[in-house]
Amino acid sequence: GAVDAEGTTEAEEASGQRGKMPHDQLDADPLHDPGADDDDEKWVSRELLMPDDNDRRETAAVLNCPGCFTPVCYQCQKHEEYNRQWRAVEVRNCDVDRSNALTMAKGDSARYFAVRCGTCAADVGLVDEDG
Repeated sequence: GAVDAEGTTEAEEASGQRGKMPHDQLDADPLHDPGADDDDEKWVSRELLMPDDNDRRETAAVLNCPGCFTPVCYQCQKHEEYNRQWRAVEVRNCDVDRSNALTMAKGDSARYFAVRCGTCAADVGLVDEDG
């Protein structure tokens, strides 16, 4: 019989089965792996997170570039003082621009350098002169 735009046949429409897939077809989906999320989490923990002093591998967030969404940090800590800031434990896909030193306030002797996304060059953070 005929099939409508949603892939529903006339027979399914008449029997009230509109939009329902047979259970066996859902189970046989070759693109679905119910264990993939757990496997991916283990791989990220093993390959991308560095252990702390207690051999734990944790992160407060995964940070992406605001310009192109490239991952720039898989492991970070929330800033103790500033609510919307993070401290990266390790960065990826970033370049540091050491050609121009920055300061936070007039008279401040601490020097900082811009950290930019390696993909789109958007500013994603700062690093101090020791980092």
